[in-house]
Amino acid sequence: MIKRDLSYDKVISYLKELVQLNLYLENFVAYSEKELTMKADAKRGLKGFTLALFQYSATLDGNKQHTLGKRTIGFAIIKPTSNDDFTAQYKTIAEAEQIGLSVISRINYDSKLPDHWLHNNFDKTSVRFNEITATESDNFYGMEFFFQIQSWESLNLDTNDWEDIKQTCHND
Repeated sequence: MIKRDLSYDKVISYLKELVQLNLYLENFVAYSEKELTMKADAKRGLKGFTLALFQYSATLDGNKQHTLGKRTIGFAIIKPTSNDDFTAQYKTIAEAEQIGLSVISRINYDSKLPDHWLHNNFDKTSVRFNEITATESDNFYGMEFFFQIQSWESLNLDTNDWEDIKQTCHND
């Protein structure tokens, strides 16, 4: 199997690390609404700000010689806040914006480091963000962020992944 330079696992690990290093983020949740609900309902619950990854999608682009893989990453900075306290909601959304922009700034910083896997892969012009307000069933407020990272993708076939190709093409 071909080892990819950019993968879902790498993005998850990186965002988890950013949560551990950030002074204002207390929790990380990856892609699962059920995980978010379970952590929120746990004995300790989610008290502070959480970075929740909720989108990871990709497209391929390029010409006959090179293929560029573009990943769109979506994460939210959220915090449980009373549905009845509008002042607290506004404050939570404003703080989430600042924390999220700090995360985006760190991604931009890391993308300029020559030895970092993100080197020259972050597209800051792709960043967009907007507020999150609670629904009747939850009390999470904050800000969601979207951005793209890109890297060259090899579409060379690893024949070891395919039973029919190994049998017909290799005489090892």
